[in-house]
Amino acid sequence: MVRPAPDDLRSRSARTVAELAERYGNSRAPGGD
Repeated sequence: MVRPAPDDLRSRSARTVAELAERYGNSRAPGGD
């Protein structure tokens, strides 16, 4: 099994965190759907 480089994991997790933060931020917006 090939393990991704630490840098790849960092960039991937950072991207995921940013996406999740964006989604939660949008859902938290006042009057959100």
